[in-house]
Amino acid sequence: MRACAAACTTADGTAGLGPYPEADPEADPEAEAAREGVLPDAVFTRLALPGLDRGARDEVLPITHNVANGSRVDKCFTCGYRCSMRYTFRNSVRRLIQSANQRSMAGALLLCAIVVLMVGCERAGKSLQTADGPKRLSIVTTTGMIADVARNIGGDLVSVHALMGEGVDPHLYKPSPGDIRMLGEADLVLYNGLHLEGRMGDVIENLGKSRPVVPVADGIDRSKLRSPPEFEGQHDPHVWFDVQLWRQATAKMLEAMSKADPANATTYQVNTARYAERLMALDNEARTRIASIPIDRRVLITAHDAFGYFGRAYGIEVLAIQGVSTDSEAGLKDVNRLVDVIVARKIPAVFIESSVPRKTIDALIEGANSRGQHVVVGGELFSDAMGKDGTDEGTYIGMVRHNLKVIIEGLLGGPAHSPTRKDEAGTP
Repeated sequence: MRACAAACTTADGTAGLGPYPEADPEADPEAEAAREGVLPDAVFTRLALPGLDRGARDEVLPITHNVANGSRVDKCFTCGYRCSMRYTFRNSVRRLIQSANQRSMAGALLLCAIVVLMVGCERAGKSLQTADGPKRLSIVTTTGMIADVARNIGGDLVSVHALMGEGVDPHLYKPSPGDIRMLGEADLVLYNGLHLEGRMGDVIENLGKSRPVVPVADGIDRSKLRSPPEFEGQHDPHVWFDVQLWRQATAKMLEAMSKADPANATTYQVNTARYAERLMALDNEARTRIASIPIDRRVLITAHDAFGYFGRAYGIEVLAIQGVSTDSEAGLKDVNRLVDVIVARKIPAVFIESSVPRKTIDALIEGANSRGQHVVVGGELFSDAMGKDGTDEGTYIGMVRHNLKVIIEGLLGGPAHSPTRKDEAGTP
């Protein structure tokens, strides 16, 4: 018997339980035929599980490989087949339980692992539905900004879940097994791209083999993307801070959702047009409000360079201790460089970010104060993550408006707005 291709993944993206032997193709020609994708419907293979008697091994947990009729396929965790990962219990479970109880505790533990896997795989094959029955388009996004746009486009026709919530840094984010399972159950996956989700690269690549996975930044004119020198030829991923660019990303989301759910494409188009009008108003508001700050005070200093697009679009100089990614530590040289700027230009305030530790900003303030330049925290900005769900700051438009308020008050010496004192919930 040959070794099973146990390095492959289940439908929910988790690793298999192997290695286990697979069916001998000479003894089981149908199994070999299924590997070549020639069977019209289904074929069964048996697992040879250690610690169980031969009778249980021969009949345990046959795996149904649906290879026809356009069914969604995933790589099997035991045999490398491209299959729909639907497992049948039948009477084999009873025999497995009896054998496990009689032979060893190891067998019982193995049973538990298999049953959990079967339940997860069966769920992965089902689409989300409302309590009343109509199917809704199931969308999983990486960031909250993308999720908010998807909800505005889809309304009640979609079910949207964002993996990264309040205060989460997407540069450092690693998906949990539960996140991977949720991604595997989605009808559509939307992510930012441009290496924002740097530690999710392999997961995203693998997901793209079995379902629509769309980088929304691909909808943006490439000539409009920033390419900071320290990013070594890559683009700045923080595109949502230029509202005009984010409108282009919104169009990409509309395209992906309409393709995934063509029956509701017209509704999605109408909703997107309405939302685009709100984004145009937000863009004009940002230009007007930043213009109210005297030119010599239009200097925004933050922990990492998330606001480069914002500065370019709305006419404010942006300086940061770290580059566009938080995946590396800032050094003393970086801090001292900005201390020199603060002292020379008498900058009154610097800003912390909700998704980035404030220790480098505190070091910046201490350094400036030690050299006689009084500087304070102008407020907390939302950069790579929005605010709490159910608040204004928990929406894209509300997040941008919050940041405008904090920046203006901080640089003009007014009272800084604290995101811990929430405005009334709702969409602006």
